[in-house]
Amino acid sequence: MNTPPANNSGDARTLGRQRLAERRRRLNRIRVRIATVAASLFIAAFSVIYVQGSLGSTGATTPSTTTTSNSASSSATQVNNSPTPVTTSQS
Repeated sequence: MNTPPANNSGDARTLGRQRLAERRRRLNRIRVRIATVAASLFIAAFSVIYVQGSLGSTGATTPSTTTTSNSASSSATQVNNSPTPVTTSQS
């Protein structure tokens, strides 16, 4: 096994520590950026949902309107308002 000379081992260790420190700084910057982007996207999405909900434009809060047209033919037919009998298996 070849061992590096004694005067270069200190330089190699220093170089290794510098590279390791630079890698840590780079990874920390990447992590901070990812966290910032994720938080920004969440806030933006939640704000859109909140504003739409406060305006009442969601499907659950919009009343459904059904229109029925009464024509002249409905007056000719007889309207039965009595309840229809319900048949169950126990009867």
